[in-house]
Amino acid sequence: MDGVIDIKERQRRSKMLRILSDKKRRQFYEENLTEEAEVLFENDIEDGKMHGFTSNYIRVFAKYDPLIVNEIKRVKLISIDENGLVQIEETDKAILEAH
Repeated sequence: MDGVIDIKERQRRSKMLRILSDKKRRQFYEENLTEEAEVLFENDIEDGKMHGFTSNYIRVFAKYDPLIVNEIKRVKLISIDENGLVQIEETDKAILEAH
């Protein structure tokens, strides 16, 4: 069939795109380190940690605290760990309640 790409070639191209996506995400995260951002924390728990997203979709992790679920907090983006997760430092109390 004309125009059909071999499965091995499709897999190779997909892998290349995933690698590129990971590199670009890491670069974007690095460009935002030391910045302050508002984060909406969600109720997902992984290994005793919760995550949230900044307004520009940087996924951050913090120690689980049920008091900040569905709260927006101002934080400072401080580092990226070996798993590519952005670690934060709290800079302020909750500023808005998400509904």
